[in-house]
Amino acid sequence: MPDGVSRDLVDAWITLAEARVPTFLAVAEGLACDTLCSRIARAANMEVHDVAVGEGQSPPSGVTYCRLGGTSHLFTAGEAPERIPETLAAWVLRFA
Repeated sequence: MPDGVSRDLVDAWITLAEARVPTFLAVAEGLACDTLCSRIARAANMEVHDVAVGEGQSPPSGVTYCRLGGTSHLFTAGEAPERIPETLAAWVLRFA
C-alpha cells in the first residue's frame, strides 16, 4: 500500500467490495488511491466502470468511478467542487 494510506479506510473499502455494495467512488486522478481503490474492487470481482459509462444503468451496480482532474485529496480545487455533487446526485437518483 502507498505510504500514508489509512489501513482502516482500506479495510472498510474491502468490506464494501466483498459485500457487493454498489459504491460511488470519487478520486483525484493520478493520486495513489486512484489505482489502489480500483485494484481492491477488481480483486473482489466487482464491476468497475467510469461514471459516464454507468449512466444508463438503473440501479447502479459495482463501483461507479468518478476520476477528477486538477483537484486535491480534499476535492477543493479544479472540477471537483461542482462535479461531485452533480454526479453523486444523479447516481443516487438511479436507485429511486
